Amino acid sequence: MNQSITAATGQVSLRTQAAYEMDESTPDLAYMALLARAKFDLTYIIAGRRDDSMVGNDELDLLICYRAASPELRRAAIAVLNGMAGHSTATPKR
Repeated sequence: MNQSITAATGQVSLRTQAAYEMDESTPDLAYMALLARAKFDLTYIIAGRRDDSMVGNDELDLLICYRAASPELRRAAIAVLNGMAGHSTATPKR
């Protein structure tokens, strides 16, 4: 997710979003509720850890395999999934 999408989802300006990310300001509950409705992982946003309960078993299996994969296999998996979905995302950095 990028800053522009997060700001738009939370209905705040890019400047406000940046202030949240740099701990210069604290978001209100209305902002957090908007992110929650859009399925953002609030546990990660607030506590810095992933909430695996937000994903299905198949997604969790995929995530576990992805984390265990070599960088080359990760790139290949992303390429296959992007090709099937008809779009492109950033290449993983590991």
